[in-house]
Amino acid sequence: MDNDHSAQFFIGAGLLFLIAAALVFLFKNKLVSKHNLLQGSISRGIIGFTIPLLVGGFFQQFYTTVDTIMLGQFVGSHAVGAIGPSGMIFFLVLSVMIGFTAGGGILIAHYFGAKDFISLKKGIDTFYITILIGAIIITIVGIIITPISLRLVDLPAELLPDAEAYLKILFLSSIFAFGYNGIASILRSIGDSITPLIFLIISTAINIVFDYIFIYLFQWGVAGAAWATVIAQAGSFVMALMYMGRQTSEHLHLHIHKLNFDKEIFSKMVKMGLPASIQQTVISFSLVLLSKLVNKHGASYTNAYSAIQRLDSFIILPGMNFMLTISTFVGQNIGAKQFDRLKQGLITTLLIGVGFSSVVSLIIAMDPQLFLSFFLKDDLTATLIGVDYFSLTIWFYPVATAMFIFSGAIRGSGQAMVSMMISIFVSLVLRVPLAIFLENMLGASGIWWSFVVTWATGLLLNALYWMSGHWRKKSVILTSKSKLAGS
Repeated sequence: MDNDHSAQFFIGAGLLFLIAAALVFLFKNKLVSKHNLLQGSISRGIIGFTIPLLVGGFFQQFYTTVDTIMLGQFVGSHAVGAIGPSGMIFFLVLSVMIGFTAGGGILIAHYFGAKDFISLKKGIDTFYITILIGAIIITIVGIIITPISLRLVDLPAELLPDAEAYLKILFLSSIFAFGYNGIASILRSIGDSITPLIFLIISTAINIVFDYIFIYLFQWGVAGAAWATVIAQAGSFVMALMYMGRQTSEHLHLHIHKLNFDKEIFSKMVKMGLPASIQQTVISFSLVLLSKLVNKHGASYTNAYSAIQRLDSFIILPGMNFMLTISTFVGQNIGAKQFDRLKQGLITTLLIGVGFSSVVSLIIAMDPQLFLSFFLKDDLTATLIGVDYFSLTIWFYPVATAMFIFSGAIRGSGQAMVSMMISIFVSLVLRVPLAIFLENMLGASGIWWSFVVTWATGLLLNALYWMSGHWRKKSVILTSKSKLAGS
């Protein structure tokens, strides 16, 4: 990219970031005032709680996407191809803790909804300790397995050196990533989704600045993108720690030297979080297996799939964030024994989430080649492969959003095991064999078809379970036990 075009790129990215950040700070008070999920208007509560999550997701994806765009523009499409499989492997290893974080957040939401502040404090302390130990283990294990993991996914040889450097550096950020996301999960569980967003906005700015320094000025390539991510995540973690250390509420205030580990609560977190961890791990593992299928078609397919995943992360934002919202909504209202709100809350979330997802899909469908060209400047073949993918899948993303929302409702009710079993069946038992079968018949496009079929199947299974009502009886038992623990 010449100097004029690079200047235009940085100006455009900077303006987009500043506009989005300014809107968040301008409407901060309104967003905070609409996060009550236990009382008042359900639609306002859902929208008010989800908007910060969506904006936060935008910023999170924005700074990882800026990494990829900068590499595509200043280094080449091979750099984009190198970080794609690396990111999938990183996410696979982290999936265990990601699921535990989600499960722990739901338990904390139950305690908060039940106003059991003694258990809430114990739960938060136990949450911190578990995340810290888990992050250290994952960092060590991740660095050790990096070389062999990249070879197992059949990554083209020309991409291996960059991919290995990127993945090893990325694992160093595990403790920062989990530290921030753990605190963010706690705050969201008690209805505060705006504070984590502010930290994320600041860390996004840090990442963009260091991307410019490391990739454009120092020309460190993929290693520069990885180090920028580490520094940005460390910044968000430190800010989150400082914020929790200044809280006046005893159940929220962080006493680093006075953390207490509660075995009973840890056991509950494991029971609730382990299914979510297995679920996330299975989903990640299935994506890695699909990446292995794609990689064997050559570097252009690897480059294309990496770019597809970056765009995909934006398109599924509505589904993932409305899933978090309905999970918290269901968890809090079950804790408060307000079952009458659940049906209306789920319907409202489905209408808003699917509608939002449809708009995003329509925007991408207008010109997918334009969006892909940001990542794949020097590889027209890869760009056309990406266009082929979105021409098939783009209209089915609202189906995926509905699937995520039903899954979130089931997890919020405490039935994470059911959600896990459905995900295992859809993502691994069905999707991978189907992708292999269709690839043999249709080539690489058969892999794309496997996504469409499994999204529809996942929606059907999750919806049928929720409508069966089996979750309700078990949720009542869970709520009763929580009340007894706090009495």
